[in-house]
Amino acid sequence: MARKQGGSIYVSTDPSVTLAIGIAGQSTTIGRLGPTIYKGTNQVQVQDLLTEDGFNFLQTEDGLYDLVTESPYSITLSGSFPVGESGVPYVDGGGLTITGGTAPYTILQATNLPAGLVASIGSLRLTGTTTDTGFKGMTFQVADVNGVPSTPYSVVINIKSAVSMSGTAPATASVGTVYAYHPTTSNGVSPFVYAVTAGAIPSGTTLNTATGFVDGTLTTPQTATFTIGVTDALGATANTGSQTSVIT
Repeated sequence: MARKQGGSIYVSTDPSVTLAIGIAGQSTTIGRLGPTIYKGTNQVQVQDLLTEDGFNFLQTEDGLYDLVTESPYSITLSGSFPVGESGVPYVDGGGLTITGGTAPYTILQATNLPAGLVASIGSLRLTGTTTDTGFKGMTFQVADVNGVPSTPYSVVINIKSAVSMSGTAPATASVGTVYAYHPTTSNGVSPFVYAVTAGAIPSGTTLNTATGFVDGTLTTPQTATFTIGVTDALGATANTGSQTSVIT
């Protein structure tokens, strides 16, 4: 089958796309007496789709053309997702950036997301709360209003385990001695901010709000009962539980 002179026709859903060797049409689904396509600025009615030797041709009222179905433009995704934390509503920082094509976009693929997170479109965003932890390799793909797909984009997200605190305050201590209570903070997302969330720490001591450590020289006999709490960068909280130190 010999192709008649005239070159290739690119098929897409956007009739405004103009290429040097071909013009877009109305649909990627071609059949007998199919959609109107565009060659240059001239509309051409599709009459049939013909195939020979593995090549597709469009039979039109204007002649026979190669059917070229590559996208007439490219759409790409870029960017990354910030760290998240198990049990905390995820904040994605704006999501992935979509470049190329024409909005609105739809999601074709969003695979291996942490359980509980959902992809949404605008930019490509993640929302929800996950109980997963660790690194997840995700793949995304979108299509624009014309149905042109983006190149699949892979990106890794890190979900931290929930923040926690542990450690027991000294059960007894004496006035005039140095007191030290250094609880341990595990997991979560730094930086951390600490506070006394219940009771009062022993007289003569202070809380370091950046480390959670309680240090100082004891000044007053008392029974001090207190709780140290932490808030991490994502707003998650934990505490030491109630601690008691008897000062004599």
